[in-house]
Amino acid sequence: MRQYQKRVPIFVLWLLTGANILNCIFWNVRIIEMTENQILYTFSSAAQIIGALLGLTIAGYSIADTKLKDLQERDETSQEYIKELRNDSFHLIWRIALSGAVVIGLCLIVLSCYDKWPRILLFLTSEVGPLFLYALLLTICLVYSLRPDALQDKRAQERKNIEESYPQNSAVEDKVPLGVF
Repeated sequence: MRQYQKRVPIFVLWLLTGANILNCIFWNVRIIEMTENQILYTFSSAAQIIGALLGLTIAGYSIADTKLKDLQERDETSQEYIKELRNDSFHLIWRIALSGAVVIGLCLIVLSCYDKWPRILLFLTSEVGPLFLYALLLTICLVYSLRPDALQDKRAQERKNIEESYPQNSAVEDKVPLGVF
């Protein structure tokens, strides 16, 4: 299930990118027409928002990771769960940083070439939106995975998996122990 959740958004991004490339090459359909000022304000704001979000997310992650590391040292019973939680959050923060850097880079390219190459501008302006939303979605996933009761949820899920892997044997309960009449 976990691998499926990681691959679906990336597959959707690749699908949108492919449709965007086809649109730029063959059809040149523009859904939204933007003036020069709108392009400048929109993409500079998007780059600033992603930059601020990235900075706040990394700061929050460092605090949460430090607390998880302290908890891991104190509580020996949940070391595996905390290790898995820290690993998952590290991979999420890495993906957030990468997608944020791509969005900021694309925004800066749009700002630098908005009046020179209209087909490239059409492609880039159409790409920034889904990537921006992807970065926001990853940030929401990170915040959700580091919520206060995430550790208890991991323990409950592990307990449920263990209970499901061992079938209940009702025949043993019906039998009378030896020596009891």
